[in-house]
Amino acid sequence: MMQSHFVAGLSVTAYTLGASVAVIGIGVLGARYSRVRRPLAYFVIQFGVFASLTAVMLARDIVPYRLAPPVGSAVERLFVGMIETLWWFAAAWLTSGFLRAFVVLGRKPMEAKLVQDLLAALI
Repeated sequence: MMQSHFVAGLSVTAYTLGASVAVIGIGVLGARYSRVRRPLAYFVIQFGVFASLTAVMLARDIVPYRLAPPVGSAVERLFVGMIETLWWFAAAWLTSGFLRAFVVLGRKPMEAKLVQDLLAALI
């Protein structure tokens, strides 16, 4: 009985990790084609990826911004940690996309791009 509960919990966590990777993969492919010409479309795709990833995590009761007590096996905690790391990377990706879409500095594109790159690096 205990073994079947462990396997069921681990498989749900593995499916959550797989869904998270799939959401990010689809977002990266979609963003790749819209990045150069339309920074606003790029940001909208990033926002959709972040919202989807957050929904997947919350459906599994994984809250990445709150420290949770260690529950479950070491493998399950490893998977949850990987999912949380993906979420934090997606949050940084969303923030840098926001900078690219909405931070416009003057009329000099080279200097504006440099400042955007420096701000993105800080994130």
